[in-house]
Amino acid sequence: AATPQYVPVQYVPPQAPPPQAVASTPNGSCDTMFIGCLPSTITEEELTSALLIVPGFVRIKMSGQGQPRPIAFALFDSVESCSAAIGALHGTAMPSAPHQTITCEFAKNSLDKRQKTG
Repeated sequence: AATPQYVPVQYVPPQAPPPQAVASTPNGSCDTMFIGCLPSTITEEELTSALLIVPGFVRIKMSGQGQPRPIAFALFDSVESCSAAIGALHGTAMPSAPHQTITCEFAKNSLDKRQKTG
């Protein structure tokens, strides 16, 4: 199997079909994108720079940095922007790990709603 090559802005087709959430289903849609399969070496700055190319990006929240399987949530200004980001970034690779593709899908909850608790 060919290993995906990192290209700064270009979409790299994923090895597996994209998540069901990409089909615009109103129920599973959200303004927040879950990002998984991140390399353990990823930094918030590296991920933010990849997200800044997507229109509508607001902010990011990372969890588990430096751990074997970090994850992140990216907030967008609309469900449409989030959907476009999933389409653009799902299956791409970060410069720090050019052979490891990331997974992007709609988050279960909005990052805005999650933050207001407590």
